[in-house]
Amino acid sequence: VRITMTPRVGGQEGDCGNFDGEPSNDRAGLAVSGNECLFHHLTPVRPSPDHDISECIRKDPTKYHMALRTCHATDEDAKDSSSPKYGCVFDVCFAGPQYAAQDAAM
Repeated sequence: VRITMTPRVGGQEGDCGNFDGEPSNDRAGLAVSGNECLFHHLTPVRPSPDHDISECIRKDPTKYHMALRTCHATDEDAKDSSSPKYGCVFDVCFAGPQYAAQDAAM
């Protein structure tokens, strides 16, 4: 995950610093004390199941063929994880067509 932000007119102050470009007044690595923490209950992390393209083909061939069209990919592209179009087909199959544009921008 990468979080980016732009400077606000008039300045700003945040948990990690004031975004003035001067590292000496930033607070990277600052820890929040227990009584200030907003999250008092930890949610256990559960790994998501591993998916692969063959699952999409088997469970929803219509969605798979739509992913091929959306990503301008061939069947060979979709089955070759080193192909630049593999990620697009995977994302469209498992997350939706809105991610095709993001994959195209990369």
